[in-house]
Amino acid sequence: MQETLTLLTRAGIQSGYEVQELADQSDDKISVYRFAMSFPHGLYDITYKESKTDGKLLSVEVKDASIQP
Repeated sequence: MQETLTLLTRAGIQSGYEVQELADQSDDKISVYRFAMSFPHGLYDITYKESKTDGKLLSVEVKDASIQP
């Protein structure tokens, strides 16, 4: 977990990813975004929700991109 948090922090500082808003999941109160991030052990999809009112982070979901639903 610590390694994951460190890598996420580095990516955020470097802006090393392209974030896409998921318009079909966003509404007038919440924005939903997704980006793919490469880790030493593979590619992960990260989805997060934030409030449009105050910009606060509401949730974060991390999934192994190699595992299909």
